Amino acid sequence: MLVTVQVTDSFIGTSITNVVDASALLKVQGEEKEVTDDDDEVTPLEPTLDVGAFEPVCVGDFPYIGYTIVPKGFTPAGSATIEILDADMQLVETLNDQPLSGQILWPGASLDPADWPGWQLENGVWVEDETDQFLREGLFFRVTVNPTATTALVPYPEATEACADPAQTSADLEILKAATAATVPQGSTFEWILEVINNGPDLATEIVVTDNVPANLRVDDVRSNTFDCTRQGNAVTCTLDELAVGASAFIGIDVTVPIGTEGNISNTADVSGRVPDPNPNNNSDNDVVNVPTGVLPDTGSDMGNTLRTAGLILTAGLALVVLALRRRREQVA
Repeated sequence: MLVTVQVTDSFIGTSITNVVDASALLKVQGEEKEVTDDDDEVTPLEPTLDVGAFEPVCVGDFPYIGYTIVPKGFTPAGSATIEILDADMQLVETLNDQPLSGQILWPGASLDPADWPGWQLENGVWVEDETDQFLREGLFFRVTVNPTATTALVPYPEATEACADPAQTSADLEILKAATAATVPQGSTFEWILEVINNGPDLATEIVVTDNVPANLRVDDVRSNTFDCTRQGNAVTCTLDELAVGASAFIGIDVTVPIGTEGNISNTADVSGRVPDPNPNNNSDNDVVNVPTGVLPDTGSDMGNTLRTAGLILTAGLALVVLALRRRREQVA
């Protein structure tokens, strides 16, 4: 027996109780007899997926799609396959073995290196990128977990404090470098002072300073009141979580000039950050010290040790170096 049932849009539930009154004429030992039977049975709903919970979210300035897939009328035996479609319903990407709830990074976005759909970093400046601009027009999602369901259009998240837009966020990081002495005798010590400035207009985050001191010198120590610094041989790396607009932070590198080293010694320091930098031209600075031929430090002189053990803020030598850095900055400006 075939029974056709129509379920209207207003129906809410997971099953329908259907009472069937069936009758038939049976012929028993030459006699016709009417037989009836009342049959109570549960008719399950056709399996469906509720995919109405797909929505744009922002996590740490980057766009994601938060989602929840709710199976109805069945218990899924496995994970989900999520097909990402553009606003014209063209396939962008297929994600297999996905959980029934979670977050998906928006197509075209990248955490490291930082990137957003519709933008590209060109010579240190964020410019519009037409190749993936269409991904900002919204996305559809086709979900398969036995049955298949397609979401409504999910819009790209608007730029807010919680969701960065490269056109609206930037931090001009600048680094300046100078030595505590322009001329350094063989066998003596000196200090290279690095100053990092955030020229704005926004907060700088995840700042990294690198300085590979030349191999013919010896790095004795690295100090900073703000940066977290490490070194491997002559390779110095310092990191800082954030630097406010207009703020400065200092790093001191103690260096010894071995006997036999001579000539002009050049050294470059670099700075970078997570927030896009509109002016990469000031992300590096170079300084040169001169080591005269055959000139040794005065016997008994402890000037190098004094500079090496002095604090970044408390020594007069540092104050002079900071003044020199400021003057150089004004000249560059």
